[in-house]
Amino acid sequence: MAVEHKKDDKKLEKKPKEVAAPPKDSRESRLMIEAREAEKEGLNGIVHLVGKDIGGKVKLMKALRQVKGVGIRLSSILSELISKQLGIPKDIYVGKLTDEQIEKLEKIIQTPREHGVPGWL
Repeated sequence: MAVEHKKDDKKLEKKPKEVAAPPKDSRESRLMIEAREAEKEGLNGIVHLVGKDIGGKVKLMKALRQVKGVGIRLSSILSELISKQLGIPKDIYVGKLTDEQIEKLEKIIQTPREHGVPGWL
């Protein structure tokens, strides 16, 4: 007495993957949206820092990490150095910085060795 097993003849249906809907203003980048929000709060919308455009609603330490060649450790050391030398708080939004402060900040970032940062970093 052989037992027969019935197999389902139904094919496994593959459901199409759901694609996330594009944002309402798909032409605008995230940076432009953040810039508009920052300007509403009285900050500079976009700050150009050492060849990188950074949103004004980004805090100093995180903004330093967005610069090419600056990692977490170096950004914490630079923010401490900037805080001491320029009197700028570490948790300030970069949109609140003046053009003069940004120039001094760029000088420190570009030549950290001259400001006491070890060369191996």
